[in-house]
Amino acid sequence: MTQVAIFQIVDTFLITERGLILVGPVLEGTVSLNDYVEFTAFGKVFKRKVTGIELGRPLQEGIPNTGLLIECVDKLEMEELRDWNPEKVKSVVWSGEKVL
Repeated sequence: MTQVAIFQIVDTFLITERGLILVGPVLEGTVSLNDYVEFTAFGKVFKRKVTGIELGRPLQEGIPNTGLLIECVDKLEMEELRDWNPEKVKSVVWSGEKVL
């Protein structure tokens, strides 16, 4: 697997019938569909597939707010991550084979 981006997670939310969204700026590189985002929450490392990407209003001058729709293992994981307060957690985005 090859590292392709650094993504800073500042918030999470659920979209009914779609799934969990990680929100924040892409600090380096680019994120594409089917990449994998790796982050730590609740003392556990998560590696989840990116299944959708949306751009939003800038958080900072020139840096767009990005929403990454991720594939969760189950509804319980989705609910736990929805309630997570990431406080600018930096994550690594990988391109390559499935790592779930």
